[in-house]
Amino acid sequence: MSEYPKLAARLGALRAAGRHAEAAALAEAQRHLHPQEAHSIDWWIMSAAAAAGEHDTALRVLEESLDRGDWFAPDRMRETGDFDSLAGDERFEQALKRCGERRDEALHHARPALTIQRPASPPPWPVLLALHGNGEPVASVLRHWGGTGRLLAAPVSGSVSGPDRFVWAAATTGEVRRHVATLSEMGAMTSDLIIGGFDRGAYHALRLALTGAVAARGAIVVSPAMNDIEEIEGSLPDAAARGLRVAFVYGTGDPRPAKAVPRVAAQLAGAGLETRVESRDELVRDYAEDWAALLPDLLAFIAPA
Repeated sequence: MSEYPKLAARLGALRAAGRHAEAAALAEAQRHLHPQEAHSIDWWIMSAAAAAGEHDTALRVLEESLDRGDWFAPDRMRETGDFDSLAGDERFEQALKRCGERRDEALHHARPALTIQRPASPPPWPVLLALHGNGEPVASVLRHWGGTGRLLAAPVSGSVSGPDRFVWAAATTGEVRRHVATLSEMGAMTSDLIIGGFDRGAYHALRLALTGAVAARGAIVVSPAMNDIEEIEGSLPDAAARGLRVAFVYGTGDPRPAKAVPRVAAQLAGAGLETRVESRDELVRDYAEDWAALLPDLLAFIAPA
């Protein structure tokens, strides 16, 4: 396992405590140790430095990233609040313009893809639809979610937030629905569909299941990047009436899900949904060490025989 998730957890804790300058300094000091995570670490440096009022640092790292060919979603930079004090700054606005141009080019070429692993048994096949985390490659999804006896469908989002950074959002709902229709046409038993996901894909899977945007028996939500479910809490009574079941897996060492999952799980249970929560000490934005044994058990919970 990469050590980057542990660094991200430390940075998240510093940011949550309002210690933005410390977070920026830590991210910059550790950047050379995680070259494969340069995009994410640059975001940590820029956003924390901007929130701390260290504008020169934030702009320097942003411009260096752009010069390397990287870019960041300009709408995210506008909406996060961290960069509010830079609004109107000529260097910042020019950098956002460059980001927007690169985003538009990436969107023009983005094509939502669907990778499928068929079980050995003849159709119709029950379906496990697994959504990748932000920046998680399809190979990781196939490795972690495959081999269950269900047809595994692993879509790649058509929404991008940086070079090869595919992300899930409400706007990608139509993509997933079209993939489900494709699975039905090829002989998959979409009436017996379970949706799962990791990181931001986990929250999107939960959203799709609770709202009924994708007809699913339940959702398996792993290390979810979420804070609350205010935008979809009105869907809970209908989800309970449909008999939807939800299983959560998260690490106690991961600040964001460690705070959100117990609260959201209690909210779902209070609305009448069958819920299950699996926590693992020290787990940080990763699959549990016993995931291979845990996944079949979770599938049986979502869709009991």
